[in-house]
Amino acid sequence: MAYYIVGGMPEAVKTWIRTHDYAEVEEVQNEILSDYADDFSKHAPLTDVPKIRLIWDFVPVQLAKENNKFIFSHVKEGKRSAELEDALQWLVEAGLLIRSELVEKPEIPLAGAADKTYFKLYMSDIGLLRAKSKVSVKTILEESDLYRRYKGAFAENYVLNELKSLGKTPFFWRSGNTAEVDFIYEDEGEIVPVEVKAADNTQAKSYKQFCGKYKPKKGLKLSQKKYS
Repeated sequence: MAYYIVGGMPEAVKTWIRTHDYAEVEEVQNEILSDYADDFSKHAPLTDVPKIRLIWDFVPVQLAKENNKFIFSHVKEGKRSAELEDALQWLVEAGLLIRSELVEKPEIPLAGAADKTYFKLYMSDIGLLRAKSKVSVKTILEESDLYRRYKGAFAENYVLNELKSLGKTPFFWRSGNTAEVDFIYEDEGEIVPVEVKAADNTQAKSYKQFCGKYKPKKGLKLSQKKYS
């Protein structure tokens, strides 16, 4: 749980190791978020800055939705993808956001099978996601029922960050509207499915469906359930 709160930003981690004080960590995280916002106007094309801010502020909202596909028109009513694509790409290339694209028919390379128009967006650091979402430390530590949906978003974002740290490029699989596996990635010529559960429930019909259909040699089902 501490990782959800602290994240992986070096300064935040150093502060946690030195103080073990969540309030001081959050102060550092908020400073980082403020610096990022200032950097938009310093480094991005001026015409894109308002759109970059819109997308940056919208990502935590989108992650909490049941269907967390990124939809440009939801960022601001009347905005189309053509108006926002450059701003989104700037955030991705800056390393602040990570795209996970849909793959319906898994083939190697996955990048060649991906639908680049259908994707989810995640933040590159789970601690910054928590701070930006204004989810309190107490809410995470006590696991309030009101936090249930966002807990799933945090779990997915955490796993995605870990996969990226291992050099993997995560996609996600969906079969129509009936099944979805949170992540799939390539590993030595094989496709590995990853199912993420925020609690100790290990029921995963979509994961089972994927494995039955594509027969992967290995897969990962992650939950809070004890390994034993």
